[in-house]
Order: sequence, then structure tokens, then C-alpha cells
Amino acid sequence: MKRLSFLFLLALLLVASTASARLNVSVTQNPAIYQILDTLTAFGLIDDYMLGQRPLSETEIFRLLNEAKTNLPRVKGQKIEPRAMLLLAQCEHFLPDKKETIADTLRITPLQHFSLQYLFLDSPYRFVTPTVSSAKIDALINPLVAYEGGRPYKDEHNFMFESEHAIHLGSHFDISGQPQFLFAKQNNGAEDTMQWSFDHLYLRSEFKNIGMQDGRDQLVWGFDPEGGNIFSINGRGLDMLKISNITPFHLPWILKYLGKMNATFFFGDLTHGTVFPYTYITGYKLSFLPHKNFEWGFTTALVSGGYGSPQASVGARFVDTIGGYIPNLIGLGNPIDAFASNRIGAFEFALRIPKWRGTQIYWEFSLDDANFNQYKFVYESLNHAGIFIPRLTSDGRNQLRLEYKNAGFLPYRHEQFISGWTNNKLLLGDALGPDAQGVYVRYDFAPTYYWQHQLGFVWEERDSDLYSIPIIHKTVENPAETRFRWWAGCRWRSTEAFEIALRAGYERVQQFNFIPGDDRNNFLTDIKLTWYPEFDS
Repeated sequence: MKRLSFLFLLALLLVASTASARLNVSVTQNPAIYQILDTLTAFGLIDDYMLGQRPLSETEIFRLLNEAKTNLPRVKGQKIEPRAMLLLAQCEHFLPDKKETIADTLRITPLQHFSLQYLFLDSPYRFVTPTVSSAKIDALINPLVAYEGGRPYKDEHNFMFESEHAIHLGSHFDISGQPQFLFAKQNNGAEDTMQWSFDHLYLRSEFKNIGMQDGRDQLVWGFDPEGGNIFSINGRGLDMLKISNITPFHLPWILKYLGKMNATFFFGDLTHGTVFPYTYITGYKLSFLPHKNFEWGFTTALVSGGYGSPQASVGARFVDTIGGYIPNLIGLGNPIDAFASNRIGAFEFALRIPKWRGTQIYWEFSLDDANFNQYKFVYESLNHAGIFIPRLTSDGRNQLRLEYKNAGFLPYRHEQFISGWTNNKLLLGDALGPDAQGVYVRYDFAPTYYWQHQLGFVWEERDSDLYSIPIIHKTVENPAETRFRWWAGCRWRSTEAFEIALRAGYERVQQFNFIPGDDRNNFLTDIKLTWYPEFDS
């Protein structure tokens, strides 16, 4: 990994004279930016906003905002015109375009934001229960603190300090880092813990329409803002080399009829928490927009390598990376030993219906790599379907998202890579996990950038039946664990430089950890204060 990082940095230096410096817009730190883009698209002001791959570069965000500004005459005289103009002004203000202010010399932004957080959690973690002896996963589940970017919250009292810093290396490179320090005080007999880590830390440069990045960052792939079946914000960001386009583009020749395209390739390192030390993770995603109201995409990714892992030649590993998932899909086997990598892939589709206030209907279908032909579409599959109404009311202040998820018992598990599809024991994909289903309802009310709140309800059922493979047969019928969860949150930016975020959650668990009669009430309270010095006058 270190050698690859060096080669990647060398490539960045070779194009430095023509590259520009732009960072990504964090999905976790700036969710309001993406919510504004959803609303402007629902207003009919953005025609080519592609949802399947995030985070987006600042370059792409500003392109989309400029497109919306250019298309404002479309809503002239309508009730939504003042709302659209307000959202554009607020978004541009809180995400200022620094292009003309970046000097050709070293410039350091010592503090972009600083946060203090207290989170009380009365909800125990549990491991994903084994359901088949030969395929395993080493993953922890605690739904009340899922999709938190891999933050290692503990049961009881959590105090977190977080800051963000940037270094602009001339006009060609940007470095961004967001360190975190967590102190957890536990009154349940466990030892107090202190942990220091990074939410993200990467160097990025953009050359023409190519963004090149080295370091830790999130991959959020899917139409849900929290991610999809393969990569989400449930786990910690990946330490990776990433190459992707910045703005959607057309392929040449007859392939142009596929529509505008986004492509991302990455190679990452799972150094910690894996059964084989220095396991690598790699993959790519292709997204297409053949029509402004229809997007589809294809993802393939795998975990492989590491000390003590199954052996394979360099050529075989290359073939496995590029197309190893496709033979699984059509039942033709694999180009290398079936256990040399843990493969997963997905297709996704999203349809936008402008006449229904920009309603989006989407579906992501994934298969894991066991390839038990006639059973693959049941036991190896993950389904993530949803309806998103960005204009529940005509002014776009209210939004509603309804989702259903279903997973067979094999996804995220593997016979050789028994750490499973995880990073630091948290699922990289959907926090629901295998052998489960769930219904999700989320309501958002966002009158301005300064004030937003959410309400949510979740029903989840996780099963623990035992199966045998390769001939699929249920051997033992075990209890199921059911969870009902309610949560509410609000974010208030009292001044341009100061923000307060509040959150509360309650969860009723029946048969916790699949033990009959063990019913629990779980609670969460969270307060987070953030200071943005650049807006402090």
C-alpha cells in the first residue's frame, strides 16, 4: 500500500502544473448542501444531478448551483421562485467558492470547524450471529448509532472533540483532515476508553475532469443519502487511492447513447480488524444518466490478499478485480479460486417523476459471491427499495422518504475472509446486516439552511435460523429479534458561526440477541455544538 501511495503521489506531482485544488463536500459534515441540491432538482432547475456516487467535489457542487441559477427563468413567477433563490443564496454563502482566492503559495486554514459533542447511549452492542458454520462475519450491530461514520461510541457516556483543518499547497493540491478524540465513560463495569482517529485525511487534486485522491475518506454509493448495499457511512472511511471523474461526461462513439456517465475506481487498505493482516479492498462503480429523469449504475468490489490469505497470481487478481463479480451473476464460476477474494456487486436504478413533485423511485439489488445458482436471488441477495418525495409540500420545505430493505443470510459473510464485509468490525454496507428486513420512514422539514429537523420511524427484524451449504437447507429454526425505533433531531445555526444539533432516540427490542424473553428499552440523547471560525465576524 505504501508503494502504491508513493506512485500515486508521484503521478499527482507530474500533473501539478495543470491541476487545480478542490476538496470534496462531506456527506456527514454538510448534509444540508445535498438536501438543497435535491430540492433544486425537484424544482426542475437541475437536469443532470447524478445521485449514485458521493461525496461530490466542490467543483461539481458549484457547477450544479450555476446550472440552477441559469435555469431560474423556468420558475419565474411561480410560488417556488423565492424559495429557489433563497436556497441558492444560502448554499453559495455557506459553501463559498474559493477558486479566485487560492494563491500560488502555501496557505493554511488552521481551523475550519471545531465541535464538542456529548452522547449518552443506553443500548448494548451485539455481534452478528453465525447462521452457517462455514461462512462468517465479525461485525457489531447497534442500530441507534448506525451511520455515524464509524465513530466508536460506547454504551453510556461519550464525549467527543472534533476539528477540521486544511492546507492548500499552491493552487494545485489540497489536504483536508478531520481528527477526532473520543472519551467514553462507562458505568456498566467496562473500562473507560480514550480513542483518537480521523474522520477523513486526504490529499486531493483535480486535472481537467479527473479527481485524484490519496488518503482516508468516505465512499457513499447508492440513492439513499446514507449509502447503499456496498458502501455507506455506517463504517469508517476507507484508506484508499481513488480516481474518479468530477463532472458527468459522455463516452465516445456509439457508447454515447448510454448517456452521461460517472466512474470511480479505488484501491484501499484494511490494515486493522481483518482476519488476514494487510488485506486490500478494491472496486469500481459506473453510473449512467441516459435521460435526465432516469439513472442506473453498476458496482463491483472485493476484499482480497493479506498475510496468510489464499494465493493467486497478479494476473488472476487483476481479472478478478475487473470482472470477478460478473461470472457470479450469470453462474459461470470465477477466474480464480472461489475463495481467493470476497466479492460483492450491485445494480441500481432510479426514476424521477417531475409531475409528482420530483418524486424518486429507486431500487438497489446486490449479490454476494457464494454463487449457489438457483438460490442466489434469495439467500445471497440484498434489496434496497425506496420512494423519496423531495416536495411533500409544493415549496420544498418538507420531504418524505420511505424504504424497504431485505437481505438473505449469506451477504457480507465469507468462508475464508471471515471478517466479512467490515471495517473495524462495522459493516461497510447496509447496517441492517444479513438475514434481516426493515421498513424505514423519515420526514424532513427544512425551512432554511439555518433550521432543519427530522423525524424517523424504523421497524427491523433480524433472524438467526441455521443453514447448511452448498446445498441450501435450513437446519434449525431459531428466534428472531425485532426492533421498533423512533428518533428525532434538529439542527439550528443560531448565527453564521455557531450551530447546535440535538438528537433523541428510543428503541424497543424484543428477544435481544435472539434470547426469548430478553426484551429491552434502548435510549439515545445527543448534543453537538459546532463553531465555524471563518464565519465569525
